Amino acid sequence: MLSGQDLANAPNFPDEHVEYERVIDFKQGLLRKAAGAFLATVRTLIVALRHFCQSNRVWLDDYALFMACKRIHKDVAWVHWDAGLRQRDSAVLEEWRNQLSSETEVHKFAQFEFFRQWQKLRAHCAAAV
Repeated sequence: MLSGQDLANAPNFPDEHVEYERVIDFKQGLLRKAAGAFLATVRTLIVALRHFCQSNRVWLDDYALFMACKRIHKDVAWVHWDAGLRQRDSAVLEEWRNQLSSETEVHKFAQFEFFRQWQKLRAHCAAAV
């Protein structure tokens, strides 16, 4: 992330020609700063997501698998799904977990974001009191 100050401190480049070396040095410095801030934010979010998934695995893994299966079954009620899935056969569940791992990650991320936003809302409301 760059601030207005980062751009306000731009060198005074001539209008008549391009001083490639100075321009490249300036742009590379900005790109490094932006990349560093972005990667730090991403790393922080990834760590927070992993922590959330670990802390909530008791319900989150099953919830995410259920939601992924529900989507694959086009929102048909679970009582009409395959018997092995309905009856939570461990081998069948493992097959579905493997098959739908990308989809379950999406549902885990959605819950992570919901909880983050919910916590911010709660904090905002508590501060307003």
